[in-house]
Amino acid sequence: MMHKTLYAAFTVLTLAASPAALLAETAAPATTTPAAAASDVVYVDDVIWIAFRDGKGESSSSKAVLPSGTRLTVLERDTQTGYVQVRRDSGEIGWVQQRYLSDKPTADLLLADAQKKLEQATAQRNQLQSQLNELKQSQHSEKQGSNSLLQENQRLKKELDEIRNISKNEVLLHHTNKQLNQQLDMRTQEMVELEKQNTGLSARLYGFTIGAAIISLIAGLYIGATPKRREKNWRMLPG
Repeated sequence: MMHKTLYAAFTVLTLAASPAALLAETAAPATTTPAAAASDVVYVDDVIWIAFRDGKGESSSSKAVLPSGTRLTVLERDTQTGYVQVRRDSGEIGWVQQRYLSDKPTADLLLADAQKKLEQATAQRNQLQSQLNELKQSQHSEKQGSNSLLQENQRLKKELDEIRNISKNEVLLHHTNKQLNQQLDMRTQEMVELEKQNTGLSARLYGFTIGAAIISLIAGLYIGATPKRREKNWRMLPG
């Protein structure tokens, strides 16, 4: 309803100015200029509505009213009447006044575009923040892994030092054992020599014991026989 009211008001204004426009149209021939290229895009300026007409001039019937920010493709320009033939995105072709057009999008379109870019930038920032958090988490995990590897390296180094110490001790023990074995061999040889000497001494002692026994036996026999001789001798003496 509001659109119809605005359109009615706009029609009244255009009709009020139509005699001058018609006079201008009859006073001078129309001059049209083709659009430079199909990509020549314009936008309805920051006004409320503009008429989208069948022809150039306010006497032409209006097919529709275009709101501010409507995107149009320029097909032809009439510098004499100030009208421009345009094509809507829907493909519909018509005429609008040049003064209501702008080469740049309107503020609301720019705001919407800026809002869209802001949303994209926010989404990208959130994505980058998420990736940064993942990188931080990965870095933290790698740091923990590095600390674990460092601790494992220190543990292995400690075990290696212990093994080296054990190896040194084993070498020392081996050397000591070798020395002890050598000393044991020497003592064994000494014991063999002592056993030989003891065997010789035992043999000599046995011989000495036998000799002593024989001497003791002879001495005993001699001592036992001596009184009988004396008694015999005593008997033979004159009495």
